[in-house]
Amino acid sequence: MLFKKKQQIEFVNEVPGVAETMPMIPAKQVKRAWVSNAMRDFAEARKNLDWNKSKFGHVARCPGMFTMHRHGWVMRAWQDFTIATSADNVEDFSWICAADQSGISHHGKPLWADHYAEWKPNTLRNLVKVVSGWVAHIPRGYYLLECPLPHYEEHRFTVVEGFWPSDTGPVELNPSLYWHVLDGTTLIKAGTPLAQYILVPEDTVDMVCKGATPTSSADTRKFLMNSRFVTNYAEMRKLFGGACD
Repeated sequence: MLFKKKQQIEFVNEVPGVAETMPMIPAKQVKRAWVSNAMRDFAEARKNLDWNKSKFGHVARCPGMFTMHRHGWVMRAWQDFTIATSADNVEDFSWICAADQSGISHHGKPLWADHYAEWKPNTLRNLVKVVSGWVAHIPRGYYLLECPLPHYEEHRFTVVEGFWPSDTGPVELNPSLYWHVLDGTTLIKAGTPLAQYILVPEDTVDMVCKGATPTSSADTRKFLMNSRFVTNYAEMRKLFGGACD
């Protein structure tokens, strides 16, 4: 009997020592302080004897949010770097890297910002490019999505989204950042999460767009959601198993 080899993504870093000292990590390892606060608040709410006598909604019970937190991998800064900006010039910046000055570059405004009728508010008109040393070998049949860490407590920058196919060979992962600190010197410490990477199958599916009917799975889900004081997602998984008509 022949066994199909399991697909894998391979991340290789070309900077000596980085793969060992600051490797890519599973996204589920990234902690968010606000999530811990929300979980504590939810636990306290459940101690109230009346909590299940009325409709009870809480962010700690959102499956769509926390599933995304656990999916894919995260790149972190492997060295400290400092970005300096001035309110008198929102088009340029300067930088200092702790170990390697070539670790930061940029995409100038003629390459990006100048093509927008209205540029993003509170954002430098240059993109800060982090030269990470990481190269991704994407498994055949997948795309690799680069995106900001969802719901993460980071307001100094936002990574620009990217989407790479597997058939163009190994991909250099050098995140470009929308920079939001327009006046001041900002230290990004080694270990700071920069971007999240998620594999997306290349398979295409047909799309159907229609209104709900009394016998549709959407109507069934609505009934189950509204007939309980406390939402039971385990019950949903048993019923739908990831597929809907």
